[in-house]
Amino acid sequence: MTQRLAERHTHNAKLDVLDVAPIQLANLKRKLHASSNVGLLLNDSTHLELEDNSYQDSLLFFLLHEQPWKERIATLKEAFRVTRPRGQLIIVDYHQPFAWSPLRYCLPPLLNKLEPFAMDLWKYDIHQWLPAGVSSENILKKTYFGGLYQKLQISLPA
Repeated sequence: MTQRLAERHTHNAKLDVLDVAPIQLANLKRKLHASSNVGLLLNDSTHLELEDNSYQDSLLFFLLHEQPWKERIATLKEAFRVTRPRGQLIIVDYHQPFAWSPLRYCLPPLLNKLEPFAMDLWKYDIHQWLPAGVSSENILKKTYFGGLYQKLQISLPA
C-alpha cells in the first residue's frame, strides 16, 4: 500500500510512514522501490516527535485495534495535532460485522486471543476516543466486507 500511495503523490508531496517497531520499518524499506520518496520514521503514535500541523493529511491504518483505551485516545489526539487545518484524518480499522455475516460469530474467539484490543472496535464507536470538539458533521464513515472493516474520513475545520 505504501508504494501505491507514494506513486500517487506529486513530486513535492511528503509521505512518511511512522512505526514504533524498527523491524516493521526495515521490512517496509525492503518492499519499497529504490526511487520511492518515502520517509521511514521510528516514532510512538502516542507521543509523536513532530511539529503541530506538519502534515496535510494523516492515515491511521489498522493501528487503533493494537492499542489499549488510554493509548488509543493519545494516538488520536496526536494525529489531530499533526494534521493541518482543512486536512483529513483517515482511520481504517476493525468494525463489528453485520448480524448476517458469519464472521461476526466465528472471529471473536480468535480476536480475543490474538488481538485483545480489537473487540473494543466492535463494542464502541471510534467517536468515543476522538478529542473533544470533533464534530460528527465532519466525519464520513463507511464499512466494508460485511461490516468487518471501517473507514472514517474526518475533515478538519479551518
